Amino acid sequence: MGNFTQASRPMTRHGDDMPVQLVGRIYDAALDAGLWPEVLAGICEFVGGQAAGIISQDALGKASTVHHHVGIDPHYVQIYSRAHSKSDPSVAFCAVEQVVSLPDLVPYDELRAGRFCREWMQPQGLADAAIAVLEKSTLRSEEHTSELQSHHDL
Repeated sequence: MGNFTQASRPMTRHGDDMPVQLVGRIYDAALDAGLWPEVLAGICEFVGGQAAGIISQDALGKASTVHHHVGIDPHYVQIYSRAHSKSDPSVAFCAVEQVVSLPDLVPYDELRAGRFCREWMQPQGLADAAIAVLEKSTLRSEEHTSELQSHHDL
């Protein structure tokens, strides 16, 4: 799932106060970008995910920049930026702050048969993703993506 980094306020791994601590850490990371790997790992732990990332994507040209990620091999980060970000449906179809999964955007059978699933998701053991667009502007769309491991066989 990626490495946790040391931070001034480490999160309790399990417990009722984890969501509150996680929200606090998100605010901390907004001020100190070096905290994002730990925060993304905490989000993965909280939602049961395998990987997470913060991506900005040019809605016009479809170019993307992966700013922070955990649980994804850097090789696959490069592959996503080069080849798969251009066909990411979340920029066009997700409303700001709406959380969706990939089958909400593309029928599951179509997703499984597609190039993105075959070349990017399956080799990493990923079966689904929770996606939340955090901000949209005229030229850029900030997107948080947490890749979730599913019980479906791919």
